[in-house]
Amino acid sequence: MIETLHLPALAGLKRAPGFRSSRITQKSVIARARLAAGLFCFGAAAVALLTMTAVDRSFAAASAGCDGGGFTVLDISGDQRLTMPAGSVPSSFLVKGKYVEFTVDAATFGVRDWTFTGVPNPLDIIGGQRTTVFASKIPDHRGLVLNSGVDINSSRESLVLTRTGPGLTMKIQVKDCANGGVFQMEIERGDATATVFTHVLGDGVFYFDNPNVRDRLGENLPCSGILPDGTPVVCNGANPDGTVTVTARVNFANEFSNKFVGRDSPQVATRIANGCPNNIPNPTHPGSVNHCGGISQWSVASGGRMGQVMGEDAAEIAPAATVCTENCTAQNQVNGRAVVVGFPFPVPNAVRLQPRFPQLSNGQLAAVTVSPSTVNGGATARGTVSLDAGAPAGGVVVQLSSSNPNVANVPATATIPAGSVESTFNITTNQVAARTPATLNGTSGGVTRRVDLTVTPQATPAPDSIAITRAEYDSGNRRLRVEATSSTANATLQVFVTSNNQLIGTLSNQGGGRFRAEFTWPVNPQNISVRSSSGGSATLAVR
Repeated sequence: MIETLHLPALAGLKRAPGFRSSRITQKSVIARARLAAGLFCFGAAAVALLTMTAVDRSFAAASAGCDGGGFTVLDISGDQRLTMPAGSVPSSFLVKGKYVEFTVDAATFGVRDWTFTGVPNPLDIIGGQRTTVFASKIPDHRGLVLNSGVDINSSRESLVLTRTGPGLTMKIQVKDCANGGVFQMEIERGDATATVFTHVLGDGVFYFDNPNVRDRLGENLPCSGILPDGTPVVCNGANPDGTVTVTARVNFANEFSNKFVGRDSPQVATRIANGCPNNIPNPTHPGSVNHCGGISQWSVASGGRMGQVMGEDAAEIAPAATVCTENCTAQNQVNGRAVVVGFPFPVPNAVRLQPRFPQLSNGQLAAVTVSPSTVNGGATARGTVSLDAGAPAGGVVVQLSSSNPNVANVPATATIPAGSVESTFNITTNQVAARTPATLNGTSGGVTRRVDLTVTPQATPAPDSIAITRAEYDSGNRRLRVEATSSTANATLQVFVTSNNQLIGTLSNQGGGRFRAEFTWPVNPQNISVRSSSGGSATLAVR
């Protein structure tokens, strides 16, 4: 990442990896820009080479924005790769990083309250103020739910979360950086149909038509060239001459930070116009865009993804995303030198998109759903109320009730925020002696929707599967080494002398269902038993 120069006739250029340059004066910048413009007919590579040295390179490398970053999720942190069992996954959970945090709805992998924490960093783009960028990023799975364990792949400042369900797979990929890092949500459906994602911006964040981009509509700006050391750099997807043709750009920004800028980042996705037509004034390129100021909706193909781009990457002129429907994390990186045009601050009111949310006359209650539909007594289920369109300004309040509150109890109301299409609520259940049904009702605007929930007696869980993989006694040091595995990752495993049931000690949990320990023991016990808090056990002769 580099510091963007906000000059009316000159855009900054992103540095290619490994390139370094000394600081130069603004006068020299302008002189080089004029020379480059005069020689543009010689090709994009010549322009790129001439203007390469025209950028202030004093800004720290982009990796500094992630310094000390890393996430904690479901009590897991550090470099780990494991699966959290489905029974240990709550209905929602916090992904907490040093610079970024957000909440995940476990059954949908919808994201709520995507927030910059404001922790100090040289590449901070929000001025040290805690800022909720997105109030929600919600996929509409149309009745499908995620119910498997959650795969967690955590490495330094990067995190990948994956969960599946019948006919559905969702993946969230994120990097913990003060300047935005990476964030994207990938979806795959068994029926290969598209999914609608609804993005709602946080309070104080707004979409706008970027005038720095509109000023240059139709121009071909360099994105490829040759570095001073002779290394060629190429923007994948650029025009044959190494340039990129400028098209209109919708960004988002706020009122208090001149570095805070972002944009939605789709791949194999199409934006849905949602009833907010705007006429955009511009001296040379006036136009129109149908986009609301606080919400965007996208139809994402199965295998596609929705993400966001933050900081100067959101204001660069780079090729459009390529078609990718599998493992798209590293796709579309600008391995060249894209021009960064920046954005005006404060953003003029004339280019801020209005209204914030569509003025809807429908937004009627469409459904009440529960997950799971059958639950053991004493457990908590998750309910969802959904509209047939985004809620209007002020939101929609849904009245809730249960036909059998002694078995399944619900809150009095659930509120669907403005611009959102759904809201979730918890359903608490009590122990029952036999299978007992309850009907849950949701009412709004004279429309009532119902869903059935079945509460069953608390089942006795099956014991876990235990295997002793090592049992060795060192007679010289009187040390007993024991290693074992359990099918229940959070179980407690204890070691006993088989012959007399004497407790030797407790194994240390190594994660991923692996356990081990070394014990000081006076004699070889000859045979040991490992017993689990989840009911399983195993016995093995000691070597």
